[in-house]
Amino acid sequence: MTAVIVFPGNRRRDKVPSAPFFDRREWSRLMDLYGRMVAAGQWCDYGLEQGSERIAFLVFRGQRNLPAFRIVKAMGTDQGGERRRPFFLLLAPDGRILRRSRSLAALLAPFERRLLRLWQRDALPT
Repeated sequence: MTAVIVFPGNRRRDKVPSAPFFDRREWSRLMDLYGRMVAAGQWCDYGLEQGSERIAFLVFRGQRNLPAFRIVKAMGTDQGGERRRPFFLLLAPDGRILRRSRSLAALLAPFERRLLRLWQRDALPT
């Protein structure tokens, strides 16, 4: 005779919330900026780090092993353990927080301005 064994924690309602990731709009914005910065010669490569409470987009310049900085989307939690609205961080290679924002557009604004300066410099006749 066959016995059915039910393992504890195997039910859908027992699942822990999934790890955060960039949504389609955020990912599109990151990849758009990445492509333009690569074309301008500023960035070389990117990587992803994922944890249980956050996802990080790592940007590399040149052939170095350390990322130049990390763009992090973190999921905050309130005192009851419920997830709140995500926030974004710009981290230096040593882990210092350079910028913090609730909006990815506000976090990426300095890169957009730098890219405009690079294009204006290259567009000047010599």
